[in-house]
Amino acid sequence: MVIPSELLQVDYAAEGRKFLSQFFERIIIMNFKKLLFENAQQEVVILLAEKKADKKGIRMIELDNLDSLEKFDSEDIDKLELKTLKLTNEKWTKYYLNNKELKLLDKIDNIKEIPMATDLFEINVGLVTGENQFFILNKDEVNKRKINNSVDKIVGRSEQLSGVILDEKRFEKLVEKGKKVFLFSPKNSELDTYCKKYIHYGEKIKANEGYKCRIRKQWYVVPKTWVAEAFILRQVHRYPKMIYNPNRVLNTDTIHKVRFKENVCAEDVISAFINSYTFVLCELNGRSYGGGVLTFEPSEIRNLKIPVINSKRLDLRKIDKNIMNNTIESILEENDKILLEEGMGLNKEEIKMLREIWKKLSERRINRKLK
Repeated sequence: MVIPSELLQVDYAAEGRKFLSQFFERIIIMNFKKLLFENAQQEVVILLAEKKADKKGIRMIELDNLDSLEKFDSEDIDKLELKTLKLTNEKWTKYYLNNKELKLLDKIDNIKEIPMATDLFEINVGLVTGENQFFILNKDEVNKRKINNSVDKIVGRSEQLSGVILDEKRFEKLVEKGKKVFLFSPKNSELDTYCKKYIHYGEKIKANEGYKCRIRKQWYVVPKTWVAEAFILRQVHRYPKMIYNPNRVLNTDTIHKVRFKENVCAEDVISAFINSYTFVLCELNGRSYGGGVLTFEPSEIRNLKIPVINSKRLDLRKIDKNIMNNTIESILEENDKILLEEGMGLNKEEIKMLREIWKKLSERRINRKLK
């Protein structure tokens, strides 16, 4: 069968993967470094499955393009490394790794001192306006409408979160650049003249007719729950990150919001999030499509593990500065030494392998292009 590769890595296809692993003894997945179909940002794989086989397990075959498929000799399949297929709901992205790499991940997974993300924080989606064009404005628009007293600070795009700290100074730079970082949010039931005029304008452009607005008691009041102590980007390119939110700026549903458990230090966890092991788990738990973007739902973030022993020795502001200077490698070197080597007892060879696993998975994802 020719199937979308996302069926190997999305939660809703877990039962399908489990069925395949139970029903077939040998599975071969042929995937391609280049996208095969013009005008479709969709990565596909060829799924081959045998109900009975002498050698049981799963093999991944990676080819460049269709020309490589035509030249491929099926007798070479048995020369490829066979991996044990586990009867779980796990994503199959991990089978792109070799057995030595899988063995290392199994070893680290059994280290009880590495907490799950759910032990450290809660995560959920941001708020849904129903009509961003109406609700989210820049400073000039706020001033023009004279609704300065009826707006809240908000972020809604990953490019507005350049480092790992969104402090007041950095937010003001967004304002100065004309970014849309204000949410129309009337403060009470007695609306002033300017609020009423802006709401009337919204009705004139039919902002109130969208589904999310239409089902509200007051269409112009965006529902809010708890405010984020930190953010996690829903979509990332090269690597994921958490962003500290000391001023409690709101966020839209294009960014996930985080609230830390009692007695958990936000800065420690945000700093510790940047390490080779957690980065590997992000690649294995997230989903990517033909364009190379890595996407997370809250449930996928909850499956991550974050080593936090020694995290108090990390400096969030130094990390922020290095990220702004685009030196992620130097951050990983320091964080891996403190968290993985000194904190978890991994040796230098294991840490190097983890870094290589992350690079292999992330580069494989990023480099997906049309043939």
